[in-house]
Amino acid sequence: MTTRLDPRRPLLWRTPHSLQVGVDEAVVLDSVRTETEQVVAALRAGFPALVERRLPDAFDIPAQEFDRVLSTLDPVIEHDDPTSGPTVTHRVVVDGASPAAELLRRLLSEQASVGLLPPESGSTGSGSQSGHVDVAVLVADFVIPPSRYTRWLRDDVPHLPVVFSDRVVRIGPFVTPGSGPCLHCVELHRTDDDPAWPAVASQLLGRRSPLDTHLLGAEVATRVTRLVLRHLDASQPILASTQLVVDAATGGVRRRVVREHSRCACRALPGIATARVDHHVAASRTRTG
Repeated sequence: MTTRLDPRRPLLWRTPHSLQVGVDEAVVLDSVRTETEQVVAALRAGFPALVERRLPDAFDIPAQEFDRVLSTLDPVIEHDDPTSGPTVTHRVVVDGASPAAELLRRLLSEQASVGLLPPESGSTGSGSQSGHVDVAVLVADFVIPPSRYTRWLRDDVPHLPVVFSDRVVRIGPFVTPGSGPCLHCVELHRTDDDPAWPAVASQLLGRRSPLDTHLLGAEVATRVTRLVLRHLDASQPILASTQLVVDAATGGVRRRVVREHSRCACRALPGIATARVDHHVAASRTRTG
């Protein structure tokens, strides 16, 4: 176990005898003497917990003063345990070839808890832990072909669609197999609203959206990164029955509720978690959203 100051928080002098650690919600240490500085320097470098009680003698500082320093700085002190094992890494796939998809990959790659996998990754046919995916993000222009999302539904992988259109960007719902609507449900609802939608959608395949600009792409990629991190950390699904609609002109966001569709077969597909959910429970979730 190693004790050290959080390296992300800068050490700053307020006066010749007072210092603070951090800028926002700073921790202030007053009455700093030469021996106190030695303790702070040791904390910046880090020291094993086993030698902690020997440091007052090493620095010729009273034990009470040593304890005061540690107690005051405790909010910004980290305790690293090298025997606790590596940080749990969640495996994420960004499926898409566009500027926004590339930016999203870069943002996710900067997160310590995320390990990016190539788009072709998946559990199908692999039968190994290395093929496991925790979350897939599908970035597309106008429409997502069923072949791109059915694989994730079949493999019980939560997946989040991000679709750039010509006036808005639609994010969600965050599909969790076994709970809530799937992306085919979304398409069926859209067809209910506009019976000509399937014919229109087929003509949009392969077209590029004009909305994947630096500004909007950065806004969307940042929002999606936060949604993915929240989903990985949360015990409850994020955006399970909700779609975020981002206005390209203003950046405003409105929420749209998405329900399971009665004609969708997503709950009858073999091999997915959805098929294992009790029908009564599924009906209850549909009513409560």
